Amino acid sequence: NAFVHHANNIQSLLGYREHPKYMLVVIIDRMRRHALNIGKAFVAEGRIDCVDDIFALDIFQVTEAQKDPKLDLRSLISAATDPVERVTHVKSWPVMIDSRGKIIRGQRKDKDVEDGTLLGDPISPGVVRGKAKVLHSPYEKPLLSGEILVARHTEPSWTPLFINTGGVVMEVGGPMQHGAIIAREYGIPCVSGVEDATRLIKDGDLVEVDGSEGTVKFVVDN
Repeated sequence: NAFVHHANNIQSLLGYREHPKYMLVVIIDRMRRHALNIGKAFVAEGRIDCVDDIFALDIFQVTEAQKDPKLDLRSLISAATDPVERVTHVKSWPVMIDSRGKIIRGQRKDKDVEDGTLLGDPISPGVVRGKAKVLHSPYEKPLLSGEILVARHTEPSWTPLFINTGGVVMEVGGPMQHGAIIAREYGIPCVSGVEDATRLIKDGDLVEVDGSEGTVKFVVDN
């Protein structure tokens, strides 16, 4: 019938939706490799200190540098990286800054919660208990099956970890953040907006994640 016909077509062709993204990644990789080769040449000429410095230059500066061997690349790199260097000491960016520059750090407060309960936003429903694993990067250390992933935030490179995790706790991100979407797709309880989660929760802590209520509780294992 018509439904089966169209369903089969969608199932057969939907994969092509990802092809443009794949080609974009391939093209960017080619461009990156070319940039690194130019960076290696500049390092060999003594014009920059390390290969990755090439990414602090824009395409017009790189083109000009290839034409003019006397162009001072270190000063251009310093000017580009200085704004970043000035804020490297900031470990936790404010969630909100108003028009007057005032930093606003809102904290959820519930009257009917146990002391020590961490509060956040309910992102993906369900309740799960497990040992916490705090990660600052996706491949920092292994995430074992059933462990609770605790992270500041996630992005696409973290996706493979969601296969093992029993629940997710994040400091940053709303319902449409990458980790939130993947958690719902995989049916994993998830709480986000938990301030200082990566500091307050330690590896091995037994925690209960309630993705329906937006709470994280420390469990005393008797």
